[in-house]
Amino acid sequence: VLPQRLERFVTERALPEYRRMLKIARLVVDGRSDVFFYTRAQPELAAFFALQKRALHLHPGEAVPGGVIRPDLDFEALQDAFLEKDHRLAVIDDFFTEQALQQLRRFLLESTIWTEAKFGHVGAYLEGGFASPLVEQLDRELRAKLPRIIGDLPLESAWAYMYDGSLGGVGTHADDAQVQINFWITPNEANLGHADSSCPSGGLVVYGVGPPKEWRADKYNNVYGQDAVEEVLASIGHWNVTVPYVQNRALLFDSTYFHRTDCMKFKKGYANRRINVTFLYGKRKDIDPRAPVQDRANSEGAGVNWLASEEAQRIGREREHFYTQGENVLDEEGWAMVREIGV
Repeated sequence: VLPQRLERFVTERALPEYRRMLKIARLVVDGRSDVFFYTRAQPELAAFFALQKRALHLHPGEAVPGGVIRPDLDFEALQDAFLEKDHRLAVIDDFFTEQALQQLRRFLLESTIWTEAKFGHVGAYLEGGFASPLVEQLDRELRAKLPRIIGDLPLESAWAYMYDGSLGGVGTHADDAQVQINFWITPNEANLGHADSSCPSGGLVVYGVGPPKEWRADKYNNVYGQDAVEEVLASIGHWNVTVPYVQNRALLFDSTYFHRTDCMKFKKGYANRRINVTFLYGKRKDIDPRAPVQDRANSEGAGVNWLASEEAQRIGREREHFYTQGENVLDEEGWAMVREIGV
C-alpha cells in the first residue's frame, strides 16, 4: 500500500498523464507497421516521468521459514543424471514449496522494480530492487542442494523478466556463465498454450550447441549477431529440446548453449503476465564449451523446431526493425503538433 500522499500523486496527477501518453503513442504509431514509441522527458508529462525507474513500493521479500525448495526432491540423482548427459539440461517440477512460490510471486507482482524496458518485456535486476532476503535464501539453498554443479561458483547475475505475453520473448543467445537455472512462477491458467496445443508453449528452447570458444559476449548475446548464430545452429540441424511452460518448473542447463524463449500467448492482465526468474553462475571463460549435440531429429525427448512459426518470424522482423531503424521519436515539432490538436 502506498503512503496516502504518494497514492494521491499517482492517482490524481501521474495516471491522467500516463493515459495521455498512451493516446500520444497511438497517434505517433497509427498506420505504421511497428509499434514502438520513444520520447525523452517532457515538461508536459513531468508527473508521469517523475515516477520512472522509482521503487515506489518494495515488497519486503522476506525469507521463508523452513526453506524455499521442496525438501523431498532427490538432488543427488539429479546431479548424477545432469553430469552424465551429453546435453546437460534438467527439468524439475514442483520446485518451490507452495509458501515460497506464493511469496516469490507476491514479491515480484507488488514491487515496482521493473525498470528495464526491453522488446516485449521488462526486467528487474539485483541492483534495482530484486535483491532481497528471499533471493539470498534461494541462492544459498541452491548451493547446498547442487554442490557438484553450482558449489562455490559466483552468482554472476540474477533477474526476473515479466513479459507482455503476446510480443514474444528473448531471442536466440548464450549467456556469459557456466550454468544457469530458470524458474517459472505465473499460474498455468494464464498461459493459453497450457491447455491448447494450437498455441505456442511459452517455454524455453535450448539448442544442442553454443558459440565457439573464441566468440565474445557481444557476438553471442547480441540482436545484431543472429546471422552468425544461425550458421552455428544450422551445423547441428537446429537440434533442440523445447521445454513447455509450467508454473513452479525449474530448468537447469549448461549456460554455454544457445537458447531462446519459445513463442507465447498469455491472457491479458497484469497478474497473468509471464514471469521467469534466472540465476547465472560462473564465467564462461573458465570452462570449455560442451561438444555440440549432433543432428538427432528423431531422438527421444528432443523437441525439434525446424522452422520458426509465423508468429516468431513476425516478432523477429519487428525486433530487427526496432534495433536497426531506431525508435519513433516524438521531437519538438511532434510535441507542437500534439499541443495543436489538443491530445
